Amino acid sequence: MAAEDLRLTNIGQFGTVPMPRVKDICATKLIYYIDSQADKLARFCKQHGIVAIPDPQDPTVIYELNPKSMKFTKQKISKDRTVGEKIYAFDPKVARKLVDHTNVFVTNGQIITGALHYTDYNKMQISIYLYAKITELEHMLRQLLKLYKISTEDIIKFWWEKAKVSEFYKRRLEEFKQDILEKHSPFSIRDLYLTDLIDLVNHFKILKISRTVQELRNRVMHAKDYVESPERYSTKTLLKTTSDFSEFFNQVQELFDTKRKVWTLLELKTRGE
Repeated sequence: MAAEDLRLTNIGQFGTVPMPRVKDICATKLIYYIDSQADKLARFCKQHGIVAIPDPQDPTVIYELNPKSMKFTKQKISKDRTVGEKIYAFDPKVARKLVDHTNVFVTNGQIITGALHYTDYNKMQISIYLYAKITELEHMLRQLLKLYKISTEDIIKFWWEKAKVSEFYKRRLEEFKQDILEKHSPFSIRDLYLTDLIDLVNHFKILKISRTVQELRNRVMHAKDYVESPERYSTKTLLKTTSDFSEFFNQVQELFDTKRKVWTLLELKTRGE
C-alpha cells in the first residue's frame, strides 16, 4: 500500500482523518471458552456469526465451532487467524484473512486484545475515513479538468450529447438548468458530482476511471445514513456476507489506485511535463 494512502487527510469539517487501524474497529470485549458452558457458548456464537473463541488462560489456543455438530474443537491458533492491532484496516493481508476465516484475533505481541469480524467494516470510523478520501479525489479531479483546460462549454456540450441517450444525463441537465435559475450564478466546476467528474475525465481521455469509485461512494454514504438513523434507511448497503466484504474491499483498493494515478497526472501537469 502506497505511503500516500496512509498519510493523514484533511477535509475541512471532519478535521484530520487518519486511516483506521485494526484496533480502532475491532471488538475488545471478548467471550472466552468455558468447558461447562460449551452448549450455551455454541448457541451464542452461531447466533452472532462467531466461528472461534479464545482460551481464557492460553493465548495460543482457540476453540473453533462446527456449526453443524455445534461442538468446539480445540486447536493452536495459526498466523493466518491473527492480525496485529496496529496494522492498517485496509491492508490487503487483513482482507484475505477475513475472507478465509470470517473473523480473526487481534494481537499485541503474544496477547489477544480483540477480535475482528468483516462486519466491523460497517462502523462509522470506516465510513468517515472513506468519505474523506472520496472528497479528496473529487477535489483532485476538479483540479485535473482545470489543468487540462476543459471549459464550461465543453462540459455543457458533453451533457447535451449524453442527454440524447441517457436518462441520467437528461435529469442531470434539468438539475443544471434549475441550479442556474435558483442560484442566479454561472455554472461552476464545483457544481459537478463525482459521476460527472469520472465521466468527463473518461470522455476527454485524460484517464480511464472505473465507475466502481462511484459505487463505493454510494455504499459509504448509504451506510453512514443507516448508522446515524437506522429507522429511516435500508440495510442493503451494509456488509452482511464475506462476498459483500470482498466486493467492498476491492472497491476501496480501486479508490486508492485511482487516487495514485490522478495524483501522478497532477504532479506531471503542474511541473510542466
